[in-house]
This record gives sequence, structure tokens and C-alpha cells, in this order.
Amino acid sequence: MENNLLTEKWLTVISRQGDKRKVSLPELFSELERNDVADFPALLPHQRGPFHVFLVQLACHALETSGAAEHLPDPTPEEPWKLLGQHSPDEWRQMIRGIVPGYFEQFPNDEPWCLITNDLSKPAFLQCPVPDAKFTASKSIIKRPDDLDLMISSKNFDIKSDTFQNAQTEDWFFALISLQTNSGFLGRGNYSCARQNGGWAQRPIFTLQSSSSPGARWGRDARVILSCKGSDEDALFQVCENTDDKRLLWLDTWDGTTSYELSSLHPLFIEVSRRVRAINKNGKLFFKKAPSACPRIDIGKTCGNLGDPWEPIVSDAKGVRVFSSSLDYANIAKIITGEETIMPNLLIRFHKGIDNAKGLQLWCSALVKGQGKTEGYFERLIPVDAQKKHNRHDLWQAAQEMLNHADVAKRSVLAVAVARFLSCGHEGAGNNAIDWDSSVIKNCLPRVRDRFEKDIDNKFFEYFWTVCDGIQDGRVTDPNYLVPWQDYLRKLIRDCYQFAVSSLPCNTSLIVKASALGELTLNCLIAKYFPLQKGNG
Repeated sequence: MENNLLTEKWLTVISRQGDKRKVSLPELFSELERNDVADFPALLPHQRGPFHVFLVQLACHALETSGAAEHLPDPTPEEPWKLLGQHSPDEWRQMIRGIVPGYFEQFPNDEPWCLITNDLSKPAFLQCPVPDAKFTASKSIIKRPDDLDLMISSKNFDIKSDTFQNAQTEDWFFALISLQTNSGFLGRGNYSCARQNGGWAQRPIFTLQSSSSPGARWGRDARVILSCKGSDEDALFQVCENTDDKRLLWLDTWDGTTSYELSSLHPLFIEVSRRVRAINKNGKLFFKKAPSACPRIDIGKTCGNLGDPWEPIVSDAKGVRVFSSSLDYANIAKIITGEETIMPNLLIRFHKGIDNAKGLQLWCSALVKGQGKTEGYFERLIPVDAQKKHNRHDLWQAAQEMLNHADVAKRSVLAVAVARFLSCGHEGAGNNAIDWDSSVIKNCLPRVRDRFEKDIDNKFFEYFWTVCDGIQDGRVTDPNYLVPWQDYLRKLIRDCYQFAVSSLPCNTSLIVKASALGELTLNCLIAKYFPLQKGNG
């Protein structure tokens, strides 16, 4: 049975040449440094973020404890996968083992890196040692990786569970990382991970990238974290200062009744949130699980703000907490600008000498969780213009102007015109007035608004950086800086109105009148709020 991550080859990668092969974890790190990994075919979409974070955290721990972090090569922004140097698989294997002082005295058989360790008094990969009698009494058996993982969909409609009929070892590996580092609260005894604002919140993962290859993203993030250690502007490594801070939280025995204090943990700790152990049953891999009476980490009233470098932090009248809102254009605009309510996290800042300004993108991912369920995985790439210098205030001013115009277009123009069409297109509508409380408007208008919002979400950042170019130090330097955005909104309003006229219900005998009045209202409101400027048609 495939078991040891450090010595056995059972992680499947696809090379940049398209070849599929099996590698060990140290070999994977060495290949990432050579940018020779294009994809992980067994990795599910919602597992990508947690797996990336795990790889970066582990690399940082290995490089820091070995002293290699003090001798990193000169930055090469054009080749971010080289930011950590070039190490052989044997060197990575030695560095990973060296994260734990006195490793071989404690773990002569690589127990912390084996999926199955039969001796329950010793750890297994992402599995804490457990008191034998208590854990073996558990009758809860997990037979497939998709039952271990946390993609619980409403009524099992979205992504069905219990479907892995021929699961491979790496399927369990990815599911275990997802479970232990990205879990939400799932009822009594099943607590969430620490790095999120509450049990039903999300653990957002945001970072910049100039290349989409796994090695480039991995090398860049690890280099930024290691280079910013101890700097005054970054609080990441100021959470705790003890040299004995715990890094791998599955090494200590856990009976489910005790919690770690934050002061004892390294800021980049790799956590475990659930009590599970892998077992070999008739030559097949299964997991047993047991409840816990408390979460593994006592985060107190931090609201998940533990200095995680991938998470934006909200700071407002309600306090300081991890960002947990949707990944729509308005919220991401706030994160990019970092004005007033959002403090940008370490990894979405442009780091001169490390980041390549050409082709820069913001990678955002989040698994949205709910009460006893997940509500979808969201991932998006946002273009970032780092070649021109924009201060935060100018970015926020541009974003506010664009958001305000979009809101006017949706509420004051499109909604009114569609509501006029719907009101005039149904029997009983008097004096062509808009009855905002009518069932037809309440039921139909959200469909049009959703169509509008979806299109805005897809296009907002294509226009954002152009609008930013028209503002310098709070002053408008180009009087026409908003014209492209206004032109787009004007066209979108008309497209969404035509969608409403062609798809929403209307009395056949009244459709001509309703269409005419709706069109008249639309034209008047566009002329009022989005008048044509000289030279734009």
C-alpha cells in the first residue's frame, strides 16, 4: 500500500511536456523549482487553494529551519519558480524532516509523513496521536475520499458524495489536506479550521501571480513570505517570537478535550481541525473519525485574524476580522484598493524585485460554507496593472466612481424602465404608474438585475485600470476618464432591457403600449444619467 510521502512515488503530476508521472513529495518540490509541473490531475477544483497553501507553508518551514532561507538566490521576477533556489529531492527530504528537532529519535519510520501509522501513539500525516482506547471505540468509518472531504452540497445535488469507486492514495491525500485546513463547522464535535471568521465562514485565499504555473505561484509566495519575515510593515511573523513555536500541529497527542494557545504556535502553522486516523482494512485504505469537545486551536475573539498571508483583513466599526464576503467585483475592488475597510494581505502587494509587473493577476479562491453545508467553490483571476504607479486613494476613487455609476445604471435606469414595462403590460395597471409592490415586479425584476450584475462582474476590471489612469493624487487629469465605462453601461442597460422585454411575461394585447412606454422611459433615464459626451457618438 502506498504510504510514505517522503520516500514513495504516488503523487501524479503532468509535466510541461504533457507527460504523466508519479513523484514523491521531495521530488515534487524539486520539480516545482524547475517549473516542470503543469498540473495535478487528481486534484479537485476546490482543493487547489488549500493544497497550494500547504505546499508554500511546508516549503517555508523547511527552508527556515534548515537555514536555507538565509541564503536564497537573487530574485528573478521573470522566472518566479527559481525564487527558492535549486534543491535536489534528497535535500528537500532532509529539510522537511529537519522541521522537527530530533526527528529520527522520535520518528524513525517517517510516521508524520505516512498516511497510515498503526501505532496510534504516534502521528500519521495530518493525523494526531490519539489515546488508543478512546479512538478505537469509534465506529464511524469513512470509505471514500469524497466522504472525508468537505464538499457537502444541499440535498447532494451539486456535487454528489460517496462516488469514488476506485480511489487512489493521492485522492485521500488531497481530501485530507482539504478537510484539516479548510473545514467549516459541521455540527457538535466537528469544528472548523482556525483561519476563518466563524465556523460557517470561508477561508479566502488571495495572491498575486505573473505566471499561472504551480511552480511559479509556489515559488513567488514562499519567497515573499520569507523575505518579509521580521519587517516592520508586515505583522505576519510578529504573532509570536518563541523559537520553539509549533509548526506541524499533528505531532502532539489530542484526545479532543484540549486546545492550543495561539501564543505557542508559529504564524505559518499547518493545522489539523478534525480527529481522524487512516486504517488498513483488507488491503484498502479507510479512515476512522471521532468527535472533539473543543476546537484544536483556541483563537479567542480574533475572528480568524491570525496573520495568515493569504487572507485580506476587514477593519471597520464592527472590528478587525478575516474577509468573508462574496468574491464579486465590488468586494474585490475594495480588496485591491485597500481603502478604509480592507487592509491588503501580504501576498496581494506588489513586491519590487520579486514580482514581474507584466501579466500580473490577482488569484482569488474561496469555498463558501453554510450551516451544515457548502454553498459553492469560487475562483477567479483579476488583471492587475502594476506597471503604472497608482496610490491607494486614487484606486479607491476610481473604484467608487465606477461602482456608483453601475449602481445608478441598475437601480435608477434599468430597474425603472423594466418596472414601467411590466406595470404597463398587465391588466389592472392604472395611469401607467409603477406598482413596486406588485408580484410581477417582485418576481421578475431580480432576473434582470442578476443578468446585469453578472455582466458587470465579468467586465469591471477590464475598465478599472483605464479609469485609474485618469486620476492622479486625487485630481482628475483626464476629463473623459469615465467615458469608456459609461459607454459600456449604456450598452449593457439596453441589452438587459431587451432581455427583459423578450423573456418576461406581458399581456399580448398590451405589449405594444408597454414596450413603447418602457422604451421611452429607458431613453429619458439614459439621457438624464448617462448623456453622450462630445466625440463619443
